Amino acid sequence: MDTDVEFARSMASRFASQIQETRRHVELLSIRSADERVLAALKDGLLVEEITTFAETIGLAPETVYRALAQLSKEYRIEKTARGQYRIIS
Repeated sequence: MDTDVEFARSMASRFASQIQETRRHVELLSIRSADERVLAALKDGLLVEEITTFAETIGLAPETVYRALAQLSKEYRIEKTARGQYRIIS
């Protein structure tokens, strides 16, 4: 790192990004309401695979996530666009 300034900058940037991601994940897990946690995770773009993987990522049971998605849809806060895909309604 002493001899390659560009490498040092790249590593520092990567470490900073990892810290920010970890902080956001901790914030997300601290949200007590399942509906609000699911909504926050959707806003963060964490639903990229199956619902079960999404549920594990945000620390909820898959059944809880399915119920939260249904409730958020019922409240017109999100819209189901395809199987396992949702869009946030502005």
